[in-house]
Amino acid sequence: MVPNEIKRRFNHHKFELEMRKHIERAFDISGGDKQTFITSLLNRSLYMYFLDKYNIRINDKLRIEDLSDIRNYLYGVYSSLIDAYFFNARKRSS
Repeated sequence: MVPNEIKRRFNHHKFELEMRKHIERAFDISGGDKQTFITSLLNRSLYMYFLDKYNIRINDKLRIEDLSDIRNYLYGVYSSLIDAYFFNARKRSS
């Protein structure tokens, strides 16, 4: 379960900007695989978002289960946007 403190204080605009920064890198890592793209995009964006906003390394502060819950929550919120990012990156790479 995602802690309410994170849900309440999450700046969605800043997170979307972080995701846009990492689209190309995530697509290169994934090699065209959608699930790998989603995982790498969310992992990198979450890491950089918490590092920039709160100056903490989430791998040190949060448990693995919490990170998985946060990733699932964010995918639920941004699933259509992430799908659009993936299809646009795939179209650009062809």
